[in-house]
Amino acid sequence: MHHKRRSFIKLSAVAAAWLGLPQPNNAQGYELDQIKRILERPTPKRPDSQQPVFNLRKNPISQVKVALLGLGNRGTGQARLVNALYPEKAKITAICDLREARIAPTLEALTAVGQKPAVYSGREDAWMEMCRRDDVDL
Repeated sequence: MHHKRRSFIKLSAVAAAWLGLPQPNNAQGYELDQIKRILERPTPKRPDSQQPVFNLRKNPISQVKVALLGLGNRGTGQARLVNALYPEKAKITAICDLREARIAPTLEALTAVGQKPAVYSGREDAWMEMCRRDDVDL
């Protein structure tokens, strides 16, 4: 059976949607027509103030300034990765975690190589203050 590319993509989307949809409590499950209706819903119109970024071009940043929010499992790993790029490509300007105990190991690793990030902790809204900084690119 030969399908055109567009038909193949639609069938693949239907199959992926069917596999990814949660099953209802009844034994019938979703019908193929229901899935097709879900996939064929029109995409909402983009507000006029928003522009696509397909051809967006910006000058490269010589040193990316990073703020890290959450120093749990993934955050600690991200801190190590960014720290490996210091000082040539990246610098960690701020770190934040609600739990102060999670900050100490990351802060110790950063200061060992000469980084001096600002620390935000102890309040549920501390991250908002960190995000207002002028020295954060990412």
